[in-house]
Amino acid sequence: MSRSDIKYRYESLEQKGLISIEYDDENVAGPNESAQKIAILTDFACEEIENKGLLQGGHYQPEKATRDVDELAAQVDTLKERVRAQEEQIEQLQRYITETVYRNISMLRWSIARLEIAVETDDRPLGSFDPSERISALKQRVKDFEVDHVTK
Repeated sequence: MSRSDIKYRYESLEQKGLISIEYDDENVAGPNESAQKIAILTDFACEEIENKGLLQGGHYQPEKATRDVDELAAQVDTLKERVRAQEEQIEQLQRYITETVYRNISMLRWSIARLEIAVETDDRPLGSFDPSERISALKQRVKDFEVDHVTK
């Protein structure tokens, strides 16, 4: 490891509050040498090591990894059931739209086309009626062409 790598690691651990750095001034061999760095674990680092059991055989598992597998499997099963239910609802809605709504739209288009033909072929223009007569005339034309489900 290079000196810059070591320096970076020391600084990183110090910034995280895991070590404090001290210098050993007593063992300096010559005037051009600097004191040796000594890393001392902080109380926080000691607590972390103790709490996580890092000195007990190295079998540390983070808290997130200790969740019960059966609990997670049950949650996955619940989510799968909810997804299946949503898929069934979507399929039912698609069938309803295909079988009912599209058919009704087609019937309305057909009815509109027949009404337009009736208006074009009538001798009297619709503008010559007052509103109540116009409604009565349209109802009569609809009856003449046998269009179902028209109200008012």
